[in-house]
Amino acid sequence: MAIELKTDYFDAYLARGIAKEEMGQYLSAIEDFDQVLKIKPDFVKGYNERAKCFQKLEQYHFAIQDFTKVIELMPNYASAYLSRGDCHLAKNQFSEAETDYNKAIDIQPDLVEAWYGKGLSKLARKNYTEAINEFNKAIEYKEDYAEAHNGRGLAYQGTKDLKEAQKDFSEAIKYQDDYAEAYFNRAQVKFEDGKSKPACKDWQKAADLKYEPARKALSENCSEKEGKKEEPKPEEPAKEDDKK
Repeated sequence: MAIELKTDYFDAYLARGIAKEEMGQYLSAIEDFDQVLKIKPDFVKGYNERAKCFQKLEQYHFAIQDFTKVIELMPNYASAYLSRGDCHLAKNQFSEAETDYNKAIDIQPDLVEAWYGKGLSKLARKNYTEAINEFNKAIEYKEDYAEAHNGRGLAYQGTKDLKEAQKDFSEAIKYQDDYAEAYFNRAQVKFEDGKSKPACKDWQKAADLKYEPARKALSENCSEKEGKKEEPKPEEPAKEDDKK
């Protein structure tokens, strides 16, 4: 209604765009941020919010363009480097992603998400030892960072250190008990280590949490009895001879 009364009402477009973004209406939010930037072409928040919408829509090329504009206008904004790095990582542009993560860390050394992002990039390139070092830094700053424990577990699994891998997946689950991917990964390690029954229990837990790869693993590697806990048998009524 405010915009109907005043078609160039900057604050109303911005507020409506943010509200739509929070409701997941990203395309419509982008239209409002377009209007924000039409009125104020150098408004940092307009580019940043629009970039986040593009990122949610997996339109990474446009997100990178907007985050780049944010950085031009605010060169020491660590979060923008982090987000642009995440977009590069999603496009498998590992070198560009790590450059952005490093810049974010230079500005804000305790930005755990940047250390985590670097770990994921190293992991994707199978640089397992380097990945472990990056995840170590993330966990050093935030001990209960479940995703970093899961990532480090995958890196240890890559080095064939199954004991440390299982320990990290268990830590991830301790800090986030509905972490389906961590249950799945722990099951993979247990199965690789020859522990099929415990693996099937973890796959079942991941499947219960709607993690689709776990359903396939269950069907290929586990019987129904192994995957699920046995229901207690009902007590049989006493026989006539037992009553005497």
